[in-house]
Amino acid sequence: MEIPKYTEKQGIIDITAPKFLWKYQTINDNSLENLRNQKMWASEPEVFNDPFEFTFHSSGNGEFKELFEKSKKHKVICLTDNPKNLLMWSHYGNFHKGMCLGFENRTHTIPVNYSDEFPIIDFTDKDEQQKILEFFKIMTTKSSQWSYEKERRMIFIPQMDNKVEYPGELKCVNFGIKTSNEDIEKVKKAINDETVVYLKSIYNPKEYKLDWIELVE
Repeated sequence: MEIPKYTEKQGIIDITAPKFLWKYQTINDNSLENLRNQKMWASEPEVFNDPFEFTFHSSGNGEFKELFEKSKKHKVICLTDNPKNLLMWSHYGNFHKGMCLGFENRTHTIPVNYSDEFPIIDFTDKDEQQKILEFFKIMTTKSSQWSYEKERRMIFIPQMDNKVEYPGELKCVNFGIKTSNEDIEKVKKAINDETVVYLKSIYNPKEYKLDWIELVE
């Protein structure tokens, strides 16, 4: 199954964004319940596996402490355009025993900027629009060591519920190499949609990479 790219702008979607965005997940009671309700869980940065999330360097005399405290309360959904990454399957796909949900991108996502240095933030004498841009810079800059994730983020205000709508229509589910047949059937039952395509990761016979096959009833 080939995943096409956008070639032209559609609505508010970033012209550089991929047509498909993916979410690695463990298969458990919570993720199955979210599938049944067509929801995703938005997390606070304090539970992320990167201890430097939302870290920045201050310049000038802005109210940086208050800003930092506000940023830490925002909720984030982390997506990627790479459903075949070995490390991400290990880190987020329950060691290749989970799933990777494929959504047709119909919302505005923000690409993560990867850098070797903290973002420098200066709110001195800046208008409100510029402050917002600086604010988002904090929430979308990570160490270049994470660049393999090719991450795009959906960011929500603290008042939002943790369970949010899909970023687009769920088109396919890619299961890990070690995902059990029992879990595959649980996912299919929870989704209950005959239009969704189910894929299974397989070993590439010549390289350290993943391929996939379509699961046909």
